[in-house]
Amino acid sequence: MQLFKLYHNERDIDDLTEEKSKKERTLEKEQHKRDKIEDEIKEKKKEHGKLMRELTKIDQGIKESVCSFCILVNYCLKKLLVTFGT
Repeated sequence: MQLFKLYHNERDIDDLTEEKSKKERTLEKEQHKRDKIEDEIKEKKKEHGKLMRELTKIDQGIKESVCSFCILVNYCLKKLLVTFGT
């Protein structure tokens, strides 16, 4: 009777060990997928940061151009007023 129990216990252990191995392989695959996705997210964040810096530079350039234009218009208006008087 004990030999019978021992045999079945060993079979159960083997089955559970195999099941555990399968789950570990599945977990490993899922971890690999997760790592790949995290790397993609990291790259996208880097790209987003780069684009935001470029956008900031463009915005700054636009502001400087508008400011220069306003100064130029103001200068021209003053010259016109001096030339033609009011």
